[in-house]
Amino acid sequence: MIRRALVPFLIASMAMVLPAIASHDDASELQAFHAALFDTWFPVDSLPMDAPVREEARKLSALLWTRASASPRVTSGWIALNRALKPTGFNTRSLAVRESLVVAVLRSRDPRLRQAAMGIRLLYLTSIYGSPLGRRIAGLAEPSREPSASRWPPLPPTWIRYDRMAGALRAARGKIDDIVVGSGPAGSVIASELHRAGHRVLLIEQGPLVAPRSMITQSLPRLLESGGGRASVSGSVLFNNAETVGGGSAVNIDLVFSPTRPTIAHQIERWRRLGRIDSKQYAADELRMADSWVREHIGIRTPDESEINRNNRVLWEGARRAGWHASLYDLATDPPGPRPSENPGSGKRSSVATLLLPAMQDSTNPLALLPDAQVVRVMVDEDRSRRRARGVEVLMREPWKTDGVVADPLGLGVPPGTVLQVEAERVILCAGTLGSATVLLRTGLPDPDIGLGIVAHPAVPLDKTVGVVNLDALGVYGKTRDLTVVGMGSSELEDVLKPVADQLQLSLHAEAHPEAGSYFRSDHFNFARAGVPAMDIGSGNDLVEGGKAAGEAAGKDYNEHRYHKPGDEYDPGWKLDGVMDDLAAAYGVGRELTSSDQWPNWYRGNPFRAARDTMMASKPAATPTQ
Repeated sequence: MIRRALVPFLIASMAMVLPAIASHDDASELQAFHAALFDTWFPVDSLPMDAPVREEARKLSALLWTRASASPRVTSGWIALNRALKPTGFNTRSLAVRESLVVAVLRSRDPRLRQAAMGIRLLYLTSIYGSPLGRRIAGLAEPSREPSASRWPPLPPTWIRYDRMAGALRAARGKIDDIVVGSGPAGSVIASELHRAGHRVLLIEQGPLVAPRSMITQSLPRLLESGGGRASVSGSVLFNNAETVGGGSAVNIDLVFSPTRPTIAHQIERWRRLGRIDSKQYAADELRMADSWVREHIGIRTPDESEINRNNRVLWEGARRAGWHASLYDLATDPPGPRPSENPGSGKRSSVATLLLPAMQDSTNPLALLPDAQVVRVMVDEDRSRRRARGVEVLMREPWKTDGVVADPLGLGVPPGTVLQVEAERVILCAGTLGSATVLLRTGLPDPDIGLGIVAHPAVPLDKTVGVVNLDALGVYGKTRDLTVVGMGSSELEDVLKPVADQLQLSLHAEAHPEAGSYFRSDHFNFARAGVPAMDIGSGNDLVEGGKAAGEAAGKDYNEHRYHKPGDEYDPGWKLDGVMDDLAAAYGVGRELTSSDQWPNWYRGNPFRAARDTMMASKPAATPTQ
C-alpha cells in the first residue's frame, strides 16, 4: 500500500521542484516522450525478462502516465524536457544515446531545465525501482504487511500534562529538566542520553512519528522538509532534510560511513587547514569513540556476501574479474531472516527503534515525545548580565492520517493549530542547519551571526557570486503599481532592476521607514557585509485597487498581527497577482545577470564597496552595468 502511495506523494512534492510552464503540447506527443523516458530508466526490451514481467513493466509505465499526467507540475517538467530534447530526436534514438542526452540535460547550464530534469529523474527512478516489480527484479523481499497495532507497543503513562486553560504543557509534578528540539540523529542521541542520566526530557519534533516496521520511510516526500523539493541555488542538488521522528536516520538509505574512514579523515583535515574547524574539533580519538558508540547502540553491521542482490552481484563479480578490491559497506539494518520480536525496527535500524522507543518504554521515567509540533520560538528571559532560555512556544500541526503513523503518542489531546508554551530548565536545539537557525531567527536574538554559516562556508565562492536578490516578505493583497527596494541607493543591482521593473510597469521606491534599519536585519545582510552586492526587494504599497492608503493599512495590519507570530499562516483569500509581478522582477534580474557578463558593484561611497573591490582585485575588469 505504501509503495502505491509513493507515486502521488512524489507528484505532489514536485510542485516545489519543477517550474510552472504554461503550454498546450499535444498529449500524445508527451505520452510518447514519457514512454521513451520510462524505457531509458527501465529498458524493458533490453533486459533479460520473460514476457509476463515485460507486460507488468508496461502496465507500470501506463500507471505512472495516468497518475503523473494529471499533475500540471509534472506535465510542466515533461514539457520543459521535451522541448529541450525534441530537436535531438530523443524518442527514436538508441538507449545509449538517450542516456547521454539525459545526462547532458542534468548538467545543463539552465537551472530551471536542470531542476526539471532532476525532479523527473527522481520521479521515474523512485516509482520504478521502488515498485513491487522493481524490488522483485532486484531480488529484494517485499516488506511485511503487519497490522498497525502490532508495530507500536503500549507505553507507560506520561508525566506531561496539557493545561488547556493556560495553553501550556507542564510536568504533572516537579519540572521539565530538558526540552530537546529536533529528533534527528543528534536530537535522538542527546534526548536518550539525558534520559539515561535520569533527566525528565521532552523531545519535540515538527514531523510525524512513523511506527517502525510500518512503511518504507527512505526518501518518502511526506517525511521530508519542503517535500524533498529544497534544492541548491544552482539546482544541481536536491536536499533531503528530514521532517519526521528519527530525522535522517529514518529517511536516508541504510549505508553507514564511519568517520574514521581515510576519505572522511582527509576531508576533516582539509577543513582544519582551511581554518573552518580548530585543532580540537573532530579529534581522531573522539571520532573513534563516537563511532564505537553508534555501532553498539544502533547495531551497525557488515553484511554477508550472500546478501548481495542480483543488481549488485553484477558489479561485485565485475570488480573481482577486473582485479579490483571489492568490499561491502556497513549497514544500519537487521540481518536477513525472521525479525527479532524485541526489535520492531524491521530492516532499517533508525534511532526511533533503537534509542527513542526503549526510553519511552521506561516505566519509571519515560521519555516524553511530542511529534507534529513546530517550535515557533525560544522563550528568553533577559537581565543585565545574561539571557536565559526558559522554554519554547509550540504550534501543534495537523497529523498525517495514514496507516503506520502514531498521532499523539502521549495521549494529550491537543487540537491542531493550538499554540502552547512549554517551560524547562534547559532548551537544546537540534533541528538541523536550517531548522535551528530558523528558530533562532524567529526568536529575535540580536546576534548577527545566526544563519551566517552559508556565507562563512558558501557553496559558491563569494568572488564568483555576482549578487544577491532577497525576497523577505511579499504582499498578498493584490496587484500594485510599485516595487519596494529596501536600502535603495546601495548597489548597481538597482540599475539591472530598473529596466525590468519598467517592463512590468512598476515604479521603484525606497521603504517607507528606513529608520527601522530593515536592510541591516534581513537575510541578505550577511552577504552584504562580506562584500557581495545584495538587494532586498518587496511588494509595493500602491495597490491598483485601493491605492497607497489601502496598501499601507494592509502592511501595518500584517506587521502588528501576523509578522513573526503563529497567525502568519496561509489564507486561501490571498490575492497573488501582485506577488507574481514581484517574482517576475526578481527573476528578470537573475536572468539578466546569468545571461550576461555584468558584475554589479556597490555604488561609490557605500561602506561595503571596499570589501568587494578587494575580493575582485584578482579578477579581470568587470563589465559595467551601464
